[in-house]
Amino acid sequence: MKLSALTNKTMVVPLPYGDPGDTMTTRPNAVSTSFLIDFASLDETAADAASMREQLRSAVDLLCKVVADWDLLDDDGVPIEVTPEEILTHDIPLRFHLECIRAAVASVGEVSAPEPGKNGASSGAISSKTATSARSQRTTR
Repeated sequence: MKLSALTNKTMVVPLPYGDPGDTMTTRPNAVSTSFLIDFASLDETAADAASMREQLRSAVDLLCKVVADWDLLDDDGVPIEVTPEEILTHDIPLRFHLECIRAAVASVGEVSAPEPGKNGASSGAISSKTATSARSQRTTR
């Protein structure tokens, strides 16, 4: 999946404070962690701005702790690594980020398939069935 395909998806939602039936088209996947860090920086006088930036950076760190790899490519087809630097550089959508964390948490307790050639020993990795399921869950939401 290319990042632009993910970030360009739109959703029609009710227009806040509009008349009934008024809508707007949003790009919910354009809301990334780095977007929110930038948004929090708009008002440096706010007591919560620094706290919000710290919490968002912590969320990126949490994602990197629970996701070892993913099939996410930049628009040139280059794999995006699961590192804080890569996530912030590529402006990974927050919604996608949170769904990845949810999928990782949901995989706790699932039995993983052994790595090929390991004589049945479990590697601790998520099975391809689990990974495919997690990918399909996050792409259908």
